[in-house]
Parts: sequence; C-alpha cells; structure tokens
Amino acid sequence: MGGLDCSECARMLEKATKMNAWDENGWDVEKVKTLHSSADWKFNYHKDKAWAYWSAKKFLEICAENNLSIEFSF
Repeated sequence: MGGLDCSECARMLEKATKMNAWDENGWDVEKVKTLHSSADWKFNYHKDKAWAYWSAKKFLEICAENNLSIEFSF
C-alpha cells in the first residue's frame, strides 16, 4: 500500500485526476490504475510547487505500476 501524507501533493493529485484526495477510504488498485491512465498533468503550477507536482505524479505512477492502493493520511 502506498501512503501520501502531504497536502500539497494531494492537491496536485486532485488537479490531475479530478478526484478527491481527502477520501478516508483511499483509492483501491483498480482506481489507481484508472486514474493513472486518465490523469491530465498538463496544468500550470507555481515553480515553488514543482516538488509537489513531481512527487504526486511519480507517486501515482509508481503505485499504478506496482499494483498498490493508496491511503491518504492527513
């Protein structure tokens, strides 16, 4: 199971996937794979937030590639 405990990264995931990243139930493996393939990462973000953008993008990619569900803890 992958875990994400960073609000800035969660906001980037929300922008790309159009899904709520504050879901207490998290995203199961199938949802992660679907969101990874449909995510739209072509949006503007402030350069000071590049770390959050790339962390979220790679996190979703790695979880999808490794059949991991995602749990959000904030």
